[in-house]
Amino acid sequence: MRTILCCVACFFAAKVVSAADVVPFGSSWHYLNPQTAAEIPGVVDVNFDANWFKPNFNLSAPNQWSGPSPGPFARVDEGSTDNRISAFTPDNSAFVREPGTLMLLPASGDRLTTYYRHEFTTTSSFTDLAIEYLADDGVEFFLDGIPILRGNCCQTSDRTPIAAEDPVGFSDLALRTGDERDYTTQPILIGQVLAPGTHVLAAAVYQDRPTSNDLGFSARILDGYIYRPLVESTSEWSYYIGFDEPSGGNLD
Repeated sequence: MRTILCCVACFFAAKVVSAADVVPFGSSWHYLNPQTAAEIPGVVDVNFDANWFKPNFNLSAPNQWSGPSPGPFARVDEGSTDNRISAFTPDNSAFVREPGTLMLLPASGDRLTTYYRHEFTTTSSFTDLAIEYLADDGVEFFLDGIPILRGNCCQTSDRTPIAAEDPVGFSDLALRTGDERDYTTQPILIGQVLAPGTHVLAAAVYQDRPTSNDLGFSARILDGYIYRPLVESTSEWSYYIGFDEPSGGNLD
């Protein structure tokens, strides 16, 4: 005799009413692409992990950031232009746009996190914002020093998942192999307002393993992304609780 509880899932919908770019694709970013263990940012600067994403962070010392350079970003072997990202490769069926900046691929075993910062200024307020991005393999975004979104992120080097409220470090990994073909769009600052002024969008892109031979990063912030649930938390539900399967034994 079994007790069966049947329910339906919640779904959410988003509608882009007028997609205006607040931070367009192809914007210029400062970036940090460590090549060796000697360049681990938190070793060079013991305060790096706690501060790199904050608006007033010093990009010149002790870690030397590159840029500003246009996105998208990809890693390639020295002397090569083959970025190995489907969405960035013109003759690939998944092609979307070419990379704006090619970064040197570190030696196998040292292919870990890269960091990006983009400063932008707004002259009006925005309330319906979203990030559209491709990040191979995982990513964490910050806006004005506040974490706003994680995608496929993250776990420690021994494959222990990292809680959403816990910080992620240079040697940590993406949860799984990332999507190098499709962009993802996610709402940000739901119920909040981005006020006029100067802002800093920061991102850390994580690999699924330190031997990964590719990396891709591309992002924009867009306005006009209306996020409305199809099922509210207060919606009424139909349910069944019984001692027998409602399907007469054919429940899949």
